[in-house]
Amino acid sequence: MAEPQAAMDDFLHGGQVSDMTAEIAALKKQMRELLVASSTPPSNILLNDTGVHQISNTAVETIGNTVTIPAGILGATGMILFECCGYVANNSGSGKQIDIKIYFGATAITVWSNTINNTDTETWWCQVMIKNLTAGAQRYQYQISRILSGAGYAKAGTGTLAIDTTLAVTAKNTHKWDAASANAISNIWWGRVEYQLAI
Repeated sequence: MAEPQAAMDDFLHGGQVSDMTAEIAALKKQMRELLVASSTPPSNILLNDTGVHQISNTAVETIGNTVTIPAGILGATGMILFECCGYVANNSGSGKQIDIKIYFGATAITVWSNTINNTDTETWWCQVMIKNLTAGAQRYQYQISRILSGAGYAKAGTGTLAIDTTLAVTAKNTHKWDAASANAISNIWWGRVEYQLAI
């Protein structure tokens, strides 16, 4: 490509106009390629589930979102981020307990276990980060935010896991009422899982 000043001189003096046209065309092509790349979802997103997963009239623990973490993808120090949100409503006539859990492999992290009073509705959002300390040991941290009748509540926690990530690992969330009622409803609205390698 010609130097900027030389290219301008050529243009002003009727010189290499065709050369500049080719350079502009090449630049446009690069810009189009960048736009296409920016509209492509990042390859580190393993799950983006926008379906509604509802339970009512059951006391069985039920899966909302689920995804398989490919074997070895986290290496020795990678991490996953699991985000999800939902809604609970209880009009059963009495208080009922709801449990929301995140599983990494067979190990459950209870992020929320709470009694929902009769006529109460709550929305919630949860984020869990699980980081490999080695390929077979992890530390996790979670936070959950809830809104009840316009008031906000938050909870956080941390702990350790011992899951072999050189093998494929299932990550999922579940919800469960302590007793069945057709008037006690829990929805998991959205779940997203991504992974990141250590920088």
